[in-house]
Amino acid sequence: MNEKVRAVNFPYCLEQQDDGSWVLLNRNYEPVGFNTDDFIRYEEHPVSIRLRGLGPATLKRLAFDGEINGDGAKSYVMLYNVKDKSCERSEPRLVLVVGRARQGVAGPL
Repeated sequence: MNEKVRAVNFPYCLEQQDDGSWVLLNRNYEPVGFNTDDFIRYEEHPVSIRLRGLGPATLKRLAFDGEINGDGAKSYVMLYNVKDKSCERSEPRLVLVVGRARQGVAGPL
């Protein structure tokens, strides 16, 4: 797969916003699908989503290292680690975030 496609269109990080919603960020730390050098203000674009049932246990299972980062009020999790090639796993974590997290089925891939 073309690295540019992966860097722009695949989720790399899940970042919580001040209002409790989440933004899926790509490798460039922009919302998934954004490919620009401009600073992106999330509130100016429809990029945040509300994910019910995304508590600490699920976030830890989604994170490649099992860690929730941030200061508690604004958390983020890294979905894969570029250095160890965990991004090359066959089942993308996006499926777990969007399709299965509500069922509590998110776990190590």
